[in-house]
Amino acid sequence: MDILAQGDGGIPDFPVRDYPVPRGCSRFILPVDLRRALHEHPLTRDLYPRASGHYSRDPGHGTFLQPCHLIYYCTGGEMRLRSDAGESLLASGDIAIRPPGRTELTGTEGKPLSLYWVAFSGSLSTVYSQFIDFSDGVVHLGPDPGLIGQFETLCRLHDLQRADFTIDRFINGASLLKALLTSIPVLLSHRGTERRDRIQMERIRGFMAQRIGEPLRLEDMARSVNLSPYHFARTFKTLTGLAPMQYFIRMRLQQACRLLDTTRLPVKQISAAVGYQDPQHFSRRFCQAFGMAPLAYRNRASACKATTSGATP
Repeated sequence: MDILAQGDGGIPDFPVRDYPVPRGCSRFILPVDLRRALHEHPLTRDLYPRASGHYSRDPGHGTFLQPCHLIYYCTGGEMRLRSDAGESLLASGDIAIRPPGRTELTGTEGKPLSLYWVAFSGSLSTVYSQFIDFSDGVVHLGPDPGLIGQFETLCRLHDLQRADFTIDRFINGASLLKALLTSIPVLLSHRGTERRDRIQMERIRGFMAQRIGEPLRLEDMARSVNLSPYHFARTFKTLTGLAPMQYFIRMRLQQACRLLDTTRLPVKQISAAVGYQDPQHFSRRFCQAFGMAPLAYRNRASACKATTSGATP
């Protein structure tokens, strides 16, 4: 029988009977009542898992109608993915997401396969999918133990020996899915930094921190990592999302916050300590960043501490 006559978005689900699970593979499909409950629950209606699985061999499925978004993570071997969105070859370490539509999976003969997948729905499923840059169809992350663990946890949601089959368990599963999807861009960013400029970024952050109270030019920063100012500025913004001087100003203001929180130094002295000889200019910068003047920030922080220290444990 079909898993559900109509999918959450009105698209029919594929019949389970037409796609048996091969030996050595696993698949979990959310029961109808739980899926409907998650579709209506305020904590999960934006995003929730519908099904998940792990294939250790070619599942042998022909083209099927995929009723929701589906993320694939290949951790071994190769798998060819054909869909309405295009065709891609997933090798070890590759991740792909496909929207609803017709899909076909084909394994590469003679190569051991390890492929995780999670099907998901929700009002924000497209937004979560677009949070990862799949402009090339596939992103390469490499086998990551932490991410594999997240997929395995979602694949074990159906394990009755671990917990009751209650909606609370699957509300937690929806939160795990959100964490999984939002962690991928972070992991990709970290891997990119490690491959390209990790040592240089550590060096430039240290260089900025040592000169937090001194005048610092873009040329000085670029020279510290042996790059031209143009190439340095472009690379730095790619890695951090901020121009170098914007990043340095944020470091200065964060240091100012720390001094306001932990010392009784006058604002004029703090201003000089973070590189602003004009206290009024410092106050304007601080107010632009935090929506209040430095003294207001200190007084508010002091009031919060007093309230907290006087609270009953």
